[in-house]
Amino acid sequence: MKKNKVSLILNSLIVLFVTAATIMMFAGIRFTGNELVLESNSVKMFRFFTVDSNILVGIAAIIMIIFEVKLMKKSIKKIPTWVYILKELATVSVAVTFFVTALFLGPTIPTGYLSLYTNSNLFYHLIVPVLSMVSYVAFEKYDNKYVYSFYGMLPTVIYSLYYFLNIMLHLDKGVVSMKYDFYNFLNGNIYNAFISLPVMYLATLGISYVLILLNKKILK
Repeated sequence: MKKNKVSLILNSLIVLFVTAATIMMFAGIRFTGNELVLESNSVKMFRFFTVDSNILVGIAAIIMIIFEVKLMKKSIKKIPTWVYILKELATVSVAVTFFVTALFLGPTIPTGYLSLYTNSNLFYHLIVPVLSMVSYVAFEKYDNKYVYSFYGMLPTVIYSLYYFLNIMLHLDKGVVSMKYDFYNFLNGNIYNAFISLPVMYLATLGISYVLILLNKKILK
């Protein structure tokens, strides 16, 4: 029961921070830094996987909170497995955002790491992913199975299909436009998709597997 209470607190913080970050980006509110790195105001913000994955984990956290409260009130005997699976795949999504920012975008973009951790992106790229991973692996115990790792790939696969299809539809004489390859996964060459996609899928599967492994080991 103690772990459920901690999970409830962490999920509440996730909802709070996702809501705040979403309002900030949508309205163009900035509290530090002037450079807009991977930010867009209004509905254009939803083209970023970062935004979509954070909103997804926010929704998953809300659902988890509802069932955790029911469990504490003893109106249910246990939280349904599908709730944990939803939280797992949402956590994998923000974990992908966290690691792509730290290991790929940070070293490659001209403005560097700090520009990726300002304003709403401080929550999207760092705080929410960390809270989500901690709450999932350390405080959300369920009948976990390694096969659930493949569920964790779903958001990444769905988004990648949109992302690369959009690039294909906007090729300029065979040249990739940075306007549509805003994460610079292809580095101007459409054939790099044959490398980027498999790497992305394998990395996502690996992250999903490791999170489930940690969940099993820590909550054994």
